[in-house]
Amino acid sequence: MALTMLGLCISAEPGVAFAHSPWIAAVSFGAAALGSQAALEMAERSVRPNAFVWRLASAATLATAIWCMHFLGILAITEPLPVGIAPGPTLLSLAVAIAAVMLGFLCVKPKSNRWHQFLGAGVLVGLGIVLMHFIGMAGVLLPVPVAYQPWLGGVSVGIAVTAATAGLSIAHRFHNRRLRPAAAAVMATAICGMHYTAMAAATMPVEVVHSFAPGFDRMLLVGAITAAIACLLLLALVSNASDRRLMAAEVSLLRDANAMMVRTQEEFLRRLASVAETRDTDTGQHITRIGTISQQLAIAAGCTQEYAHQISLAAMLHDIGKIGIADSILLKREPLTAEERQDMRRHAELGHDMLAGSGLPLLDMAAEISWCHHECWDGSGYPRGLRAEEIPLAARIVAISDVADALLSTRPYKQPWTLERVLEHLAADGGIRFDPHLVDVLLENVASVLAVWLSGPMDDGILSSAHRRCHDPGDGPATATVKHLNSADGIAKLTECGTDWR
Repeated sequence: MALTMLGLCISAEPGVAFAHSPWIAAVSFGAAALGSQAALEMAERSVRPNAFVWRLASAATLATAIWCMHFLGILAITEPLPVGIAPGPTLLSLAVAIAAVMLGFLCVKPKSNRWHQFLGAGVLVGLGIVLMHFIGMAGVLLPVPVAYQPWLGGVSVGIAVTAATAGLSIAHRFHNRRLRPAAAAVMATAICGMHYTAMAAATMPVEVVHSFAPGFDRMLLVGAITAAIACLLLLALVSNASDRRLMAAEVSLLRDANAMMVRTQEEFLRRLASVAETRDTDTGQHITRIGTISQQLAIAAGCTQEYAHQISLAAMLHDIGKIGIADSILLKREPLTAEERQDMRRHAELGHDMLAGSGLPLLDMAAEISWCHHECWDGSGYPRGLRAEEIPLAARIVAISDVADALLSTRPYKQPWTLERVLEHLAADGGIRFDPHLVDVLLENVASVLAVWLSGPMDDGILSSAHRRCHDPGDGPATATVKHLNSADGIAKLTECGTDWR
């Protein structure tokens, strides 16, 4: 029993299957593999700004490879039959293949990992390839009728859909150049599997008539198609290599431009910090040291190297707002009056207003530090009375660095404190003025955090002793000193000797 539908004869009757030349079949596999390789090379460029063009080129290349493989598979038939080719159906089959694969590529978004997109597009492309195959077979002029066994035909459709789904997935996901030939071989195996399964479904009547008109030279066509697919691969490789080289040049230019922008931004911060130095020469080196101390404290606290580098630069502008404070207050050697101190406090907001709003990460961090480095952990600071982790991390780090460096420094209105006394003071203010965790980090990493102040090797015994006594609840001399520093009388004396951190 036979059923003819859309010009195809579907029959379960026994017949003679087509035989194929092994070497031409091997050439057809090579064509599919080379075409798949070319398509994968082009698909790699789908992340470029002109991704749409590259995706269409990749789809057209893969479709042409499939069609060439199909055509070579037909030419591989070894039956002693004259074979003719009808140009109309043959070209139509090529157009169908290109259209189907292009639609499939357009249905899948670049870098997509959604399996339903690949499956839907695979069904579309698979059915398109099946249609291409049978239209192409209709363009093959044979002197005998050809029938198709339904079950093998169904298997070929399943293989086509599976191959298309796998091919689309590989084309969009396989960007490892070393594994690309293996991926192309997998795609070629699937493509050839579909074609030769469909050809196995085609049978001829047992009674073959030998009085046929002569056909054409198949070897000439095999050579021409093989040369065409080789040229296609060469074109894809050359265009892909050229685009990769252009892309590398663009990336290099962007990297250089970005590096220049970073250097410009950093130099701008340094020059801006130098402006503040001209107003208060006593704190010139303080500005440089506070950046170094803040960077080391950030690293010790577990921050990234990039963050630590940024804070080292942004910290230099923590007092930039002081350029808006009158010289009579800024350069005064005597203790400030209450009114003068209130005016001095405006420098935090002035600095923030100068630096905020640029949208540049480095300047934004500097604005944040300038605004918040006088806030206290317990909420008693200024200008906004922030407490605990409401205070930005960068400002909490700089607050400790600022006080530590100021206490260790010689100023016209004060003598430098000893290291041990500074550590005791910081420990006493942990949880009051400073972030207690950051204080602990500093005390545990004094040698690295305060390295800028240490000209010789540290006495680990002295450091550990200071650290222990800062946390000791006993009433030893160090504890008494800490209690004194926290008393009203102690704070007044600190203010008198200049440790109000102007």
